[in-house]
Amino acid sequence: MSRGRLLLKLAVLVACVAALAWTIRSLDPGAVLRSLEGADPGWLLVSIVFVVGRYVIWGIKWTRMIRRDAPIEVRPVLSSIMAGSFLNLTTPTAKLAGGFLRAAIVSRITGLRLATSYGWALADQVSNVLGYMLLGGASALLATLSLPQGADQTRYLVAGWVMLGGLVLAALLRRPVWRLAAHPRPARWLARITPRRFRQEAEGKSTAAWLAPMLRPTLLAGSTVKDVPQDILLACASWGSMCVANALVFKALGAPVSVFAVAFSLIVASVFGTVTPGGVGATEAALIPLLIAQGVPGDVAAAGALLHRATYYAVILVWGGISLAGTRKVLASSGASAS
Repeated sequence: MSRGRLLLKLAVLVACVAALAWTIRSLDPGAVLRSLEGADPGWLLVSIVFVVGRYVIWGIKWTRMIRRDAPIEVRPVLSSIMAGSFLNLTTPTAKLAGGFLRAAIVSRITGLRLATSYGWALADQVSNVLGYMLLGGASALLATLSLPQGADQTRYLVAGWVMLGGLVLAALLRRPVWRLAAHPRPARWLARITPRRFRQEAEGKSTAAWLAPMLRPTLLAGSTVKDVPQDILLACASWGSMCVANALVFKALGAPVSVFAVAFSLIVASVFGTVTPGGVGATEAALIPLLIAQGVPGDVAAAGALLHRATYYAVILVWGGISLAGTRKVLASSGASAS
């Protein structure tokens, strides 16, 4: 990464954190703090259980996907997910690092080519996005039931149908995109954004020779009618567990909020946090206004968003940190690095 791009990403990250600080300041920090102090620890503990559940379901989903190519147990897959999540959280300007780490671990355990293993990491992320679209679309439509009296429902209805329509379109385009990627021109374009290591594995062969192993898990492996819907439903359940966790935080604060309103807000905010450098600051800065727009009092929205994200980060830092330390032993014997 060039120095200019790194500085730009850091500047955007700082701007997101500053936007979050400004939002909290505009909502009366004292009121936000009082809401946090009254949180019920019992409900917070239950919320953390659902955060953990999110990753367990994710681990099961990705294990099922990888098994279409090679046998592997859930435990190392889950450990790789947590290690990758830790890496992405602590290195916000290098978000692909977690995917590469997961690919290296899977490649070492299963013996699959690195490009193929990264292909399964890519397929996993695609299924997660489609799961977000399913849950986000349904939540947007159902959130209209809990909007304040007289609130405009148009944006939620449009967002809901766009997400669900995009989900169907993505499923229908699997095979056409696979055929398009086999042509030399798209392959040359993709080569610019593909790690050189993957291309070196197929040195001396056609451009499609290195591209096919990376794209096959997403576009060709598994049945579009049977396997892909199962992947999407598990991704939906995984993300739904996070939404329930956030709703339980609001219950801990003594302010029950519609789980559909929370789900829609959290998904949109998380997408925003994903496309900006690092989720820290960006996701929270987007989540609070989205909750307020659905009738949640400002101080409660800020307290609920911050407390949920704090428990989420704590799970990643503790569990992911331990997992990352364990992956060093797996990678050491293959000459790879977890740094």
